[in-house]
Amino acid sequence: MNSSPVVNYSFGAALVCVCAVYGVAYMTARDGRKVVRGEMAVLALLVFMAHALALFALSSEVLTYVDTTDGKSLGLTLTWAAYGVVVLVAGIAGKWRGVRLGGLVVVAVAILKLFVVDPWMLHGGHRVAAYLIVGVLLVAGGFAYHRHGEAIKGFIRGLPARGAGSTRS
Repeated sequence: MNSSPVVNYSFGAALVCVCAVYGVAYMTARDGRKVVRGEMAVLALLVFMAHALALFALSSEVLTYVDTTDGKSLGLTLTWAAYGVVVLVAGIAGKWRGVRLGGLVVVAVAILKLFVVDPWMLHGGHRVAAYLIVGVLLVAGGFAYHRHGEAIKGFIRGLPARGAGSTRS
């Protein structure tokens, strides 16, 4: 049987597993008032497991369907960075501190891989393109941090924002 990226039995099975783990995490969070406090620690583990399985499935797709070594290495880096950004945005939208920090960790691992592993794996134009993309992202992040540093620190730590309309002074 012919298979294609993302539309195949392996990825479908992983997607079912990820959805099942997220479903259990959702039910645990929804019924949080009915369970013992120690059982709520399971929620963090479930969310971590679901993210790890999703990232593993996406990475497997890149390694299976990309032919060149440059493509595999750059594909993994970009997949991890994109996944980290999506998780970060989901954490921001849902106001979940742990999810935000998890997204930041995944993006940091992707950037670390780019600077530690990829210089020996990528050649020529791929290396230049990867460094330019990460450079633009780091400059944009530095500019945002310089301009909104206090809000970002409070946001990462889960503190309410300062300013008009906030209860924190």
